[in-house]
Amino acid sequence: MKKKKKMKKKKKIKKIKKMRKHKNQAQDEVFILFMEKNDDIARGYTKGDRVAVDAKWVELANDLNAAGPPVKDVGGWKKAWADWKTSIKKKLAHNKKESIATGGGPFNQMPLTDMETKIADLCGLFRMVDGIEGARSFGPPEQPIKTEATEESSQKRPVDSSPAIESPAKKIRKTQQFSLEEACSSQMKIMERVVKSLDELNATMRSQNQMMAEHNAAILDIEREKLEAIKKHYNQK
Repeated sequence: MKKKKKMKKKKKIKKIKKMRKHKNQAQDEVFILFMEKNDDIARGYTKGDRVAVDAKWVELANDLNAAGPPVKDVGGWKKAWADWKTSIKKKLAHNKKESIATGGGPFNQMPLTDMETKIADLCGLFRMVDGIEGARSFGPPEQPIKTEATEESSQKRPVDSSPAIESPAKKIRKTQQFSLEEACSSQMKIMERVVKSLDELNATMRSQNQMMAEHNAAILDIEREKLEAIKKHYNQK
């Protein structure tokens, strides 16, 4: 079992070493100098003008090819940079795993070169993999630590007992609030008047309908009487 584990570790080391054969030492230095000036590109968090970023990659590719061989296009150099970061990340992950397995004692460590350490520090790989303190990475700045001196100075600060002056903005908000309340109140009164007027109109319509019904009934009675009179007249003849 121990031999199998050692073989696996050796294979991992060989794979990582193979990944570094995409470039020569001079090109490594060109990469480092460029990425130190463009840390957003180094981390892969580019924002803003995409054309400007692409132009920087073209410039970097020209510088890298001038220091070659090997010679690659922009896509090839982007992959080389991503593979380099991946190999460093794998080393850090391997060291963390070995350290946990041995409880912090001696373990089969994969040491980082100076350039790899610069890249890990620049791209925040330490904190990403292991959370090592002091590694530069994205994140909020550390909060200042309170001391007895700062607490004493804060306690000694004089308390301002002068009455608070109301700002013009607050006055405007208050007047706006009052005017809004007045507008709502007046609108409610208008709505009440409209409802009252509608009730009165409804009552008037009902009385008119009743009067029309009575008028129509009277006309029908008159018409019936006329018909009866005509019938009697014809019967007498």
